[in-house]
Amino acid sequence: SNRKDDVVMDGPAVSARFGGTPKQMVDFLSLVGDDADNIPGVPGVGDKTAADLLKRYGDLDNLLAKVGTITRATLRDAIQSYTGRIHTNRSLIALRTDLASPVQYNDLRLPPPDHSKLAEIFRRLGFKSLLADVEDEAQQPRDLFAET
Repeated sequence: SNRKDDVVMDGPAVSARFGGTPKQMVDFLSLVGDDADNIPGVPGVGDKTAADLLKRYGDLDNLLAKVGTITRATLRDAIQSYTGRIHTNRSLIALRTDLASPVQYNDLRLPPPDHSKLAEIFRRLGFKSLLADVEDEAQQPRDLFAET
């Protein structure tokens, strides 16, 4: 998409927005929750607190192992009380990379569109915007699966 509000969440962008590394995002979301997937976080743990905890403890496992060293009692009690939720959240949020797949990545590639056939259809149906798009695409084809 070419919308100006689209942001590529690379390492520096993740660090600027959440205060951690991309590898810490699952742990971060396990603490704060994820509204997009209706996953509740630990009450009282917001973005800043989660980022501070992960900065101090490195990862969720270390945080949970050393939860007794959290000096703020309400925070320590919340983490201890919601340990089960934190584990559940992590299992819901983490992408599964251990699944066998009968499909290979290259099998998912789409063949290039037939620009002249699309232009003919769009012209016949009066789809002026789509016709302009397909004519532009014919001039500068792009690979949707190209790695950037």
